[in-house]
Formats: sequence, C-alpha cells, structure tokens
Amino acid sequence: MNWDNFVTYGDSYEEAFETLCNQLFERFLKRTYRDDLVKFRVVNGTGGDGGVEAYGELNSGDIIAVQAKSFRQVIDTNEVRQMRDSIETAMSLRPNIKEYYICVPRKVNSLKFGRGKKGAGKQPIENSEEKTIEEFTDEIETKYGDLNIHWWLISKIKWFRY
Repeated sequence: MNWDNFVTYGDSYEEAFETLCNQLFERFLKRTYRDDLVKFRVVNGTGGDGGVEAYGELNSGDIIAVQAKSFRQVIDTNEVRQMRDSIETAMSLRPNIKEYYICVPRKVNSLKFGRGKKGAGKQPIENSEEKTIEEFTDEIETKYGDLNIHWWLISKIKWFRY
C-alpha cells in the first residue's frame, strides 16, 4: 500500500488512519477472541483519547487496546515520547490492559551498514528505528509487567484482509 495515495474520504489523514486501525482491530478481536470478547468500544477522541483509539474487554476482565500513530517520519525521540504518554494515560485509566497494539503506517528501518569515519569502511548504524522500537517496547513491558506491546506496521496492516 502506498500511503501517499491513502484515500481519506474527507477526513484528515490522522482521522482516516485511526478509523482504518479501529476497523482492523475490531475484526482482529472478533476473529481472535470470538466468544471471549464481551465488549468492543471505539473511544471518542474529542479532547484526548485516553491513550487508546479502541479497546476490547474479555470475559476475564482483561482489556486489549489499540493506539493509532500516523507517524510518517522516522520513529525517534519525539514519537517515543508521544507513545509513552499514550500508554501511561491508557494504563492509568484502564489498568486491566494486557495487550496494547500500536498501529503505525511505516516500514521501519533496520540495523544496516553505513559509512563510517574516513578510512574505517562500513560501520553498523547504531541508532536504527528498529532498535528504538525494541528498546521502547522493553522499557514499557518492564515498567508494566503484565503488559505486552505489539506493533502493527505496514507489513502487518497490509496482511489484513479488508
């Protein structure tokens, strides 16, 4: 999917992307949890979304949530701060969240070789986006011991059957 051609049907890019993630998330919950799913809600984002776009509640009381982040730029310090703020807000409002999905329309750049200092040859790039995401995920899962973070990036979003 070429995100430059993403049709928003009159909504802003961010609103349309949130809607897409919510629809995919609802289908995912219904297919995955079937009879265990007792509630699905899309959160009204007016004045803030409480750290989630939508959530499902299971018979056990556990909550599974999704947050859409329409980052088109490299995921770096500012984006990590936004995600951290969303998760902290979500966990303070809904401490029963056990699975938290972050939906982002990006191909994440991975560890690769770059040009090192003159004469040093190729050197691994130390701050890849993939490393940033892994470190952030580890940080959050350590802070909230029962919480699992899942990433829905372009490859996963394209995998869904609309």
